Amino acid sequence: MFITFPFGKYQNFGWFQQFDFKMISRILEIFQPKKKQINYYKYLKEGWKLSNEKECENTEYLIKKITRFKANLAISANAVACFELVK
Repeated sequence: MFITFPFGKYQNFGWFQQFDFKMISRILEIFQPKKKQINYYKYLKEGWKLSNEKECENTEYLIKKITRFKANLAISANAVACFELVK
C-alpha cells in the first residue's frame, strides 16, 4: 500500500488533517506491515528536499493566502510523509 499525506504538527481542518508522529504510529500499529519504507520530504526555498521525521515534525500546513513577501512559498503542506507498506 502506498500512502502520502501532509506531515508535521497535528492540524485538523475538518475535511482533512495533517498527520503527526502519533498518527503515523497508529497507522503502523493497525496495518502491522511486514515491510515498510517511510520517506519524508520538506519544502524549502530551493524546492522539495528529502528530509527526516525530526526536521519535519513541527511544520505547519499553510492555508492562508500567500503574498509575494513570504519567504516560504509552499502553497499547502510544508512537509509530507510517503509510506510504502507491505502486508
